[in-house]
Amino acid sequence: MESELRNRRVGVLNAPAGQVLIGEIRDGHVVFHDQESYNGKTIWIRFKITPLTSDSAESEQAFSNDEGKTWKTNWINKYSRVKEQSL
Repeated sequence: MESELRNRRVGVLNAPAGQVLIGEIRDGHVVFHDQESYNGKTIWIRFKITPLTSDSAESEQAFSNDEGKTWKTNWINKYSRVKEQSL
């Protein structure tokens, strides 16, 4: 966590060693941004986590090739809490 409470960092599994996405809490979402090279061009990446209810959330990955003016979403995940079950 950064010195300011609202800033966050997250590691990326397939990223070069030490590379992290920098993010913040914005309008109820956690939003991370990164820049990577793709086919010789720099693209922007956005990863957003949105709480839907106290037991569910959604994450979205999107790319931009115009410095964040427009975004193309290519992945959406939905999460729900599993109720505790007896074994």
